[in-house]
Amino acid sequence: MSFETQITALYCGVSQEDNNVFDESVSIKTQKIMLEKYAIEHGYYQYKFYVDNGYSDMDFNRSGFQKMIHDIESGIVERVIVKDLSRLGKNYILTHEYIGFLFAEYGIHFISITENINSEIMPSDNITADNNTDRIILPDTHYSIVSAEVLENAQKISCDRKRIITVNNTYSEPVFQDIIFCADCGKPMYFMHKAGERSDSGFYICNTKRKNNNLCSLHYIRKSEIISLIVDDIKNYICCLIKDENRFRNNLIRTVKRKNSLILSQARSRQKSIDSRISEIYEILRRVSGGITEDFDSEIKNLKSEHDYIVRKIKEIGDGINEVEIFMDSLKRYRNCTELNISMVEDLIERIDVLNPQTACKRTGYRKISVTYAGIGKIDDNF
Repeated sequence: MSFETQITALYCGVSQEDNNVFDESVSIKTQKIMLEKYAIEHGYYQYKFYVDNGYSDMDFNRSGFQKMIHDIESGIVERVIVKDLSRLGKNYILTHEYIGFLFAEYGIHFISITENINSEIMPSDNITADNNTDRIILPDTHYSIVSAEVLENAQKISCDRKRIITVNNTYSEPVFQDIIFCADCGKPMYFMHKAGERSDSGFYICNTKRKNNNLCSLHYIRKSEIISLIVDDIKNYICCLIKDENRFRNNLIRTVKRKNSLILSQARSRQKSIDSRISEIYEILRRVSGGITEDFDSEIKNLKSEHDYIVRKIKEIGDGINEVEIFMDSLKRYRNCTELNISMVEDLIERIDVLNPQTACKRTGYRKISVTYAGIGKIDDNF
């Protein structure tokens, strides 16, 4: 766990057309107030404003928006919040492209406040664009004014990707959705399928490597390999549990204590750096006149929110006994299972990192994945 958390992007936009018709409800100031209030109320304390003023309704090449996209691709941004979809742009086909493809590829949690769109509740592929009407269609929330055939054709046009390897819903695998990552760049791995091959030939690949060969090294693993490796792990831990429950429990407690010790060290280090930065800001302000500027005021508020969050997390860290008992109870429930299933993954596994074969540890031998178990962390190979 890292306390250098990702940020929430609060995007504000006012177009040339908006400026021509005065409307306080879409002003930058009003949007900032609305977005900040929403972020704080929902616990998104690490946020940053991205602002554009005076661009064309149809132009996506604007500085604030492009800076946000750059930060998304750099892994800095966790979610994007806007007042409404038109703030992103009024070319709704391109807006859908950004939300349905780029945001989805980087695992971005997208929220549009006034339209009550939340991608954690409703998948972004359900936000579809209608070519004929230039409107956003949300299934089951609006009456469609075009036929289903026209809408389907429009989706096919916007989703046309000429590539040999494609994401194919026929072969999609929900078992590891949202928990499998590239061990080097930290970005999510995506389930893919080579066209024309059998249905069990699906594999996961690093999306950074797929999009730009130079940005990350090779991280690739078949779905069947991942299942086999995890099943072997779980079987091994169940055997250890059956053989000597007390010894197994004590070994897990030691593992959790080591993990918690590292988390505490990181938390206290971050806490110290926050205190140092706040003191630095106040010293700067003491030497200059004019009081706290907007930027410094916002930074101090964000730092104090993060500081409070860290203090709460430190208080929550215990001796690990409760986490160990929960993990052991889960193992006992699955001791007679013959195959991996979704509930088993959800109960036992927190994260899977796919390793690069060239940088794998030679001393312990090559291992394709590193598994973080729920409440326990990473368990040593010689456990």
